[in-house]
Amino acid sequence: MRQDQKRLAIEWAARLVGMGLVWAAIAIWRPGILGGLWHSPRAITAIVVGFAVLVGIEWLLRQRGWPKVGRGVFYSLLIIGIVAAVAPSFINKTVNEKESDTFRDAQAAPSADASSSAPPTSPIELGQAELSGIDHRASGTVRVVQDVDGRMAVRFENLDVEPGPDYFMWLVPGEDRDSPDDGSNMGRIKANKGDQEYRADADFRADRPLTVLIWCRAFAVPVANATIS
Repeated sequence: MRQDQKRLAIEWAARLVGMGLVWAAIAIWRPGILGGLWHSPRAITAIVVGFAVLVGIEWLLRQRGWPKVGRGVFYSLLIIGIVAAVAPSFINKTVNEKESDTFRDAQAAPSADASSSAPPTSPIELGQAELSGIDHRASGTVRVVQDVDGRMAVRFENLDVEPGPDYFMWLVPGEDRDSPDDGSNMGRIKANKGDQEYRADADFRADRPLTVLIWCRAFAVPVANATIS
């Protein structure tokens, strides 16, 4: 019995070392993955619960006298879980959309000194800014335009953001925002690279400064942002 316990302890030590090496390799190759996990209580909870379930399943199978089956189930489900969690972070996709009339016809926003009660007859460009990553690699230019009907649109040019799961685009009131609270969900990201356009909700209204935010819904963490001031 004591020998079996020693063998099991060595096996678990080897497993933990192996998993540590796997995560270390992922951290070196894609540091944004661990950065997102570290700041996501939801992701940490899911990992802890998932690992506990795997251990419980293996323990039950061992108690029934099927240690090899338990070991096989543990490794199989563990590999599937890791692949499902990190695979989106290794898949790049490019979408290039032509510049729409909204952005092509946009005029510079009037100066603060200019006074006019007449409604605009063409879209107004509220500004542009460079995208900055938040624990993720990200770059590109962000433009925000307000159409004649008041609806806001966002265009990314030369977007290049570290890929990941469940990214959504948000337009949020305020400067350098890192959460989507009070913002407008512009939909799931079309691709992590390219030139793309998104539109805010028709009833969304906000004054500058505005933050264009890329948000990872799966981990509930910010990915990148840009402030239009």
